[in-house]
Amino acid sequence: NGDGALWGEASGSQSGSGSADDDRVPEQIRTQDESLQDHLLGQLAGARCTPKDRALVSLLIGEVEEDGYIRSSLEELASSLPPEADVEPEEWVTALRLLQSFEPTGVGARDLAECLRLQLPQSVDDVDDLAVVELTRRLIDNHLDLLAAREFSKLRKFLRCSEPMLREAQKLIQRLDPRPGRQFGGDSAAYVVPDIVVR
Repeated sequence: NGDGALWGEASGSQSGSGSADDDRVPEQIRTQDESLQDHLLGQLAGARCTPKDRALVSLLIGEVEEDGYIRSSLEELASSLPPEADVEPEEWVTALRLLQSFEPTGVGARDLAECLRLQLPQSVDDVDDLAVVELTRRLIDNHLDLLAAREFSKLRKFLRCSEPMLREAQKLIQRLDPRPGRQFGGDSAAYVVPDIVVR
């Protein structure tokens, strides 16, 4: 996807293949055992909510993808339940809000803008300029496509802001994680290189 343009990610991979004479051979491989769903279910177990809310949040957790997003609409999920379940639309919204209060922040979002909006309040504690925070909110809500396309002059025009303010808003967005679920899962291995190798 085009999210890399927002975060200035490099196109190349940082993991290289080692040669036969490479002295830095990984000695241990650490895998992440806990899946994102396990992590969320653990938080649900400690949450104070009604049994019905617990059941709905559990269903939502089953829909969370590896990157932390839910791509099924609440309407699709509601239609998958039998009519006798008698779940009102507001109950789905309540369950979604509960899920979105869990860690990692941004989990349960339906799109990039919602994911960033969920994370923004926790990322502005050290920002003194409230105008930059408000500008960042407006940027997330309305103009992520222009930011990804690096259309800075158009952004300044639409947002009626100065270049330094736009830069500060962009820095604030770059603090946020567009894929909050990526830290979980057992598929990727993290290689641990020892400080000293004795031969």
